[in-house]
Amino acid sequence: MPKSTIAQLLYAEHPIPNFARIVGELDSALERCPAQARSLVWDCEDTAVFELDAMRIVLAHADNPGCGYLCCLTLSVGPARPEADAPALAQRLDGLCRLLVERIVTRYPAEMVLWHDKPGVVTPDALDALLQAVPSRRHLGGKAALRTAAVLALPMVVANDLPDLPRRQSAELQRVREALYPMLPEPVAVARPSTQMRLATHAVNSTLIIVALPVGAALLTYSLLRGEDMRLSARAVALTGAVLGVLQSPLGQQVSALMV
Repeated sequence: MPKSTIAQLLYAEHPIPNFARIVGELDSALERCPAQARSLVWDCEDTAVFELDAMRIVLAHADNPGCGYLCCLTLSVGPARPEADAPALAQRLDGLCRLLVERIVTRYPAEMVLWHDKPGVVTPDALDALLQAVPSRRHLGGKAALRTAAVLALPMVVANDLPDLPRRQSAELQRVREALYPMLPEPVAVARPSTQMRLATHAVNSTLIIVALPVGAALLTYSLLRGEDMRLSARAVALTGAVLGVLQSPLGQQVSALMV
């Protein structure tokens, strides 16, 4: 059974993470992933549950959790079903959780990050139980699993202050998508022949129908279904001409007479 990786980001000072903004950015990143089944379910107003195929991401927010902290942001990445494929999935989910935590603490540096591993599917109730067990800030002291650097200054954006334009692809969102799914090769663009070349190809195929009906009909059908290809038509004309030349030679006539 694959395990779920859970990170508790503890904040004792400002800035407190903007939970709605983090959920919105994560939703935008995940909606571009090629998942067959995707859903976002809210458990009250402080817990968002994402499910993509066999993966579940739970993001929870708690104000004033006690123990000397002002806020706790909990992120869990794990399987959505107990029967999910364990070996390959567990490694990928653990890496994704650490990538998302790195992205969050870059914007909202946490004083402390506590890591947990839990077998199977994580529910909001399980995250609440972990929240109740958070040790006090005084007892944690220098035993932090992760300490972050100075606070980054972020520009404030007012609603309706920007035009409704498509959002630019960011390197952070690209890393999230690469962690979720392997990159697919980009299709190779094939240049479409010009109108003059297409008409010339059809003319060659039509001429070949008069000379050799089966070959010309096959080329014409291919051009209609797959697109015009002058190189293929030229090769067919050359090959057909060579065969007809051999058949018209004395040796070809003798072979034809023997076959009859």
